[in-house]
Amino acid sequence: HAYGEDDDPLCALRIAEGLVHWQRWNGPIRTISQLSDVVRKVKTAGDERGLHPAKLTLQALRSFVNGELEQMSAFLEGVLPLMRPGARLAVVTTRRVEASFVKSFMRTHEDSHPLFADCSPSRLKELYPLLQTDKAFAVRQACDPIWPTAEPNAGFGGRRAPRSLATHVLERTVRRQGEDANRRRAME
Repeated sequence: HAYGEDDDPLCALRIAEGLVHWQRWNGPIRTISQLSDVVRKVKTAGDERGLHPAKLTLQALRSFVNGELEQMSAFLEGVLPLMRPGARLAVVTTRRVEASFVKSFMRTHEDSHPLFADCSPSRLKELYPLLQTDKAFAVRQACDPIWPTAEPNAGFGGRRAPRSLATHVLERTVRRQGEDANRRRAME
């Protein structure tokens, strides 16, 4: 469920149970066709987007097997320390789960907002997980996500652009809280 785009966790559990049941009676699943048939039987409700019933399940399995979200995390964690303050990074996502991951990464690396200056330090750390680290940088969203144009011939060979395709622009910033903490440590 964590790697897929099905919003229904029960559906993911049913698919898993259906696959286990099929394998008990028929042995290991050896082809994509076999896996697709099981998923199609389990997913009785049609997809409102007109997708094949197994498409999102296969994408989730591929993402899990290839460690795609872990690779994205390692990339973002590795590249941002190398960037200078004010530098921007464009991250292109092709699936909702990837876009959600990038947004979550931004939220956990966001500097605290002055609006919350009166919060207790423990509450501030809950609201801004970056404050629990000693990272020397913060990340902010430089602009709203950029979506493909709706024009039919806009670089997709006459096909409609994928609905979930988006470009997220992240900007490395200097940590305000990190600077305050360093000043306090220097004064002690």
